[in-house]
Amino acid sequence: MGAVMVLFHACKSPFYTIQPSEVMTTDAIVRLYPMPSSHPSVEIRQLHVFRADIEEKLVVKNAVSEFTFSNTLSQKTADDIGISAKGGRTEMYFIEIAAEEQRPYNGDTLKRPVTRGMLFGANFSADGDCLGFGPVYTGSIDINNDGINRFTSTHMFRIRKQRTRNGEVDFCKKGSPELVFFYNGLAGAGPKELRFSQVVQISKNKISGINKSLVYDVAKIFNDPDALRFLLLEE
Repeated sequence: MGAVMVLFHACKSPFYTIQPSEVMTTDAIVRLYPMPSSHPSVEIRQLHVFRADIEEKLVVKNAVSEFTFSNTLSQKTADDIGISAKGGRTEMYFIEIAAEEQRPYNGDTLKRPVTRGMLFGANFSADGDCLGFGPVYTGSIDINNDGINRFTSTHMFRIRKQRTRNGEVDFCKKGSPELVFFYNGLAGAGPKELRFSQVVQISKNKISGINKSLVYDVAKIFNDPDALRFLLLEE
């Protein structure tokens, strides 16, 4: 479950001044763009930014109250979800990046359209203060005709509290988590939405062992198929 729950828990740092909008700029995305060993140049064509608002709520389970997280887009009834929002919130962002890679070849320039992805969360206190960011996952996106798309994470970055001298957000690379996120668009849902259904952990783990992947079903883990449901913010 750790591969899924990490999305809800950002690294808490007091006096965190960086905002999510600063991580979603074209300049920041290019700096995090997963480059092949040949280092082609890349041009960002379009960004589709999706956001999920996760509220911390006080709920009652077996006559005992406890805090839990709930997506504001959830279709579950109020009695199932909880009483009222009491704690902080998490904003989760998923970005589909339409880009064009260019590389020199025999005196010419080869151009190739690609789709990349970026996923991260930001924590906020009940007062609205930004406490910090979870890891930023970047990687490739496979768009499939059956409507089930696949985001394969190839790199993971941490965002440091301090900035660089030129004012940019300072990123620290932490290796590849080897995660695959399956998601689909929601037809007839009004504004464009998408929903993550499964997360697959490909890397070696203590539960399934070597050469066996762990599959996390979002609906079963959170008892809510809309736990990782995102709404399109801008195009």
